[in-house]
Amino acid sequence: TEAVAALDDAASRAAGTSAGLDAVAGHVHALRIGGAFPALANEASALRQALSAMRYAVRIRGPRVTVLPYGDEEDASADVARTFAPFRGGAARDYRIRVSAPAEMNHVEGEILERVAALFPNVFGRLAALRGQGPDDASFVDPVLGAFDRDLRFYLRYLAYLEPVREAGLPTCYPEVDDPDGACVWRDGFDLVLAHALALEGKKAVVSDFSAAPAERAFIITGPNHGGKTTFARAVGQLHVLAALGCPVPGSEARLGAIGPVLTHFERAERAGEDARSRLEDELVRIRDILARATPECLVVINEMLAGTTLGDAARLGRRVMKRLAASGARYLWVTFIEDLAEAPGAVSLAAVSAGDLTPTFHVERRPPGGVAYALALARRHGLDPASLREVLET
Repeated sequence: TEAVAALDDAASRAAGTSAGLDAVAGHVHALRIGGAFPALANEASALRQALSAMRYAVRIRGPRVTVLPYGDEEDASADVARTFAPFRGGAARDYRIRVSAPAEMNHVEGEILERVAALFPNVFGRLAALRGQGPDDASFVDPVLGAFDRDLRFYLRYLAYLEPVREAGLPTCYPEVDDPDGACVWRDGFDLVLAHALALEGKKAVVSDFSAAPAERAFIITGPNHGGKTTFARAVGQLHVLAALGCPVPGSEARLGAIGPVLTHFERAERAGEDARSRLEDELVRIRDILARATPECLVVINEMLAGTTLGDAARLGRRVMKRLAASGARYLWVTFIEDLAEAPGAVSLAAVSAGDLTPTFHVERRPPGGVAYALALARRHGLDPASLREVLET
């Protein structure tokens, strides 16, 4: 109750900073002056005084501990201190060990408390009624303020997470939200997790732009290894999730057509056991579940699906999935090496740019597939090209 009063006082001094905080401030003030809260505050204050006024005696005789009503008995602790006072030597070495008090009571303290409650049934009955009877009940906590507390903690930690990214010179902004059929514009966007890791190393992430006209719903991302295809798709997914949470998002400008569920299909490790499925079957089962949930408000992010079958079958299955996604109205990004999918009707082709030495650029542009994967260069880096393998086998 004191926290609510303090929040009300502080919120009144910060009026006009944001519509959301003003709404919370209005709720807090209405809660403080009306309803059952004033009576709750008065009862809490009265109970604190009643608990402070309780007096009882604890008699310890061997292993037996007895709790008794206080009857003006002499305080034996003072006698104990006086008895042992001559043995306290100021110059003697202190062999005591500092022990921090545990947060919970031990079994003896718990037993004593139960007997104290029996001595003062009226006070403890009022205490139980104030809190609620259930072991996990906290009915005195306003549900709106409980949710506000949790959200605020997350939000403040998120702002702290952004600090090194902003110090690295990367922009953040609040997104604008349009209707589900609206356009999508994202300027200077980046993968926040990657940018945070790079910022801690004193490096700066590369930014990319992304735009989608209202009618553009399908985006096929192709390009070479180490071009940043998956990083870009993941960044777009982060953009929508963070915007839905009301957080500042990476980028200098962000305008979204809708903020709905983000459905993702990424590779995962194969499972063992009786319920294990082949990689292809597992991928198809998961994409079936996504298709059943997809709506025009959704963003679907697919990464490297259908790699467990032949190129021809993957292309045919991919086109069937694209038709189902088109029927759902969802906007989707599909990272793939199957360049034929980028030529499907209605698809927008995005291609990742990579340097010839496999240096990742993490830059994605609107353009047709380049037909370059740099697979041999990647194999050469890891000693798996024909010349390296031949040298190992011959030795």
